[in-house]
Amino acid sequence: MHTPAHGGAAGQGAAATVPARLGWTILCGIGGAAAVTLPCWLQGAQAGAGWGMLGLLAGALHAASGHGRLHALACMAALAAGMSADFARVAPYAMLAWCGAASPGLGELLFLAHLRWFPATSLAMLALAWPAAFTARAWLVALLRGAAMLAAMSLSMQGARTLARLAGVDWSAAAMSGAMLAGMLLFLHAWPAARGAR
Repeated sequence: MHTPAHGGAAGQGAAATVPARLGWTILCGIGGAAAVTLPCWLQGAQAGAGWGMLGLLAGALHAASGHGRLHALACMAALAAGMSADFARVAPYAMLAWCGAASPGLGELLFLAHLRWFPATSLAMLALAWPAAFTARAWLVALLRGAAMLAAMSLSMQGARTLARLAGVDWSAAAMSGAMLAGMLLFLHAWPAARGAR
């Protein structure tokens, strides 16, 4: 019995996507782990294998969803570069003490606090929201997208810090980076317009 050609082609296409998906999952997992541990490692701060594994898992799960993997990798790279620059400006232990002692209001928590505490990371994230077209609407959407991403990262960091305190878990520089990574990836799921083409 002859098998239709289009059925075989479809089967081959589906099989071909498996290595690609696996490759994206591995790549995004490595990117997530690097975004959490690299800024700490460069400044000699303790990263902790657990937080690195959390970053790896978060990146791999995002890749497995199939949405915005290329854009997510760009965001992970921007996060790693931005946090490295911020930790070079202010030592991780001083940053932890600074953020832990501050008690911003809700409005500042969402955006201004992130700009104040992590200027390099904030600029890197805002750069990723650069509009594709130079129109007033495109600029407005880009500004809202960038502000929303920073808000999600700040809220995630504050929420994770509260949970860590309640659970008796040490709040470290790696935990800070991991919480921001989680907030960023959640944002990429919540705002479809921010997803990459791949």
